[in-house]
Amino acid sequence: MIGQNIQNGGVSFAPYADSSYGFNQQIRPAYQMPEVQQNYVQRPQQIQYSNTIVPVPNESVGRNYPVGPGAGVIFRDENAPYMYSKTMGFNPLEQPVFEKYRLVKEETEEATPEPVNTMRDYESELEELRDQISELRDFVNKLSSKTTTKKTNEGGSDK
Repeated sequence: MIGQNIQNGGVSFAPYADSSYGFNQQIRPAYQMPEVQQNYVQRPQQIQYSNTIVPVPNESVGRNYPVGPGAGVIFRDENAPYMYSKTMGFNPLEQPVFEKYRLVKEETEEATPEPVNTMRDYESELEELRDQISELRDFVNKLSSKTTTKKTNEGGSDK
């Protein structure tokens, strides 16, 4: 049949595609389904920062700095005590994340550290414990004296 050439399982859409007209080649369809990869494992994606800090004159230059998908850039403001970071996710339709950090210099005083007392002051704790022990002894003595007086009273009435 004219218009179809069924050789090697394919279909040719070229008219007169048979050997009588000198066309002995097969034309492939315009779209072929790609083969699906069965064991595809997606690795976690990490944003990669450049190893350098980019100096910028102000914040707006840092905000307008181009950043590619999956990348991040750190900026240092040349005229103010700020650092900026701009990161872009892996989806090119997402907006980049711009963060601003203020640099503050901390003054460190060269004071001598106070000596740390490794020996604890146990004297006050010992005094409290001694007082409690003496109170307990007095309490025990009172109880034992009451029980001995009861026994002597009970023993005297028996005789």
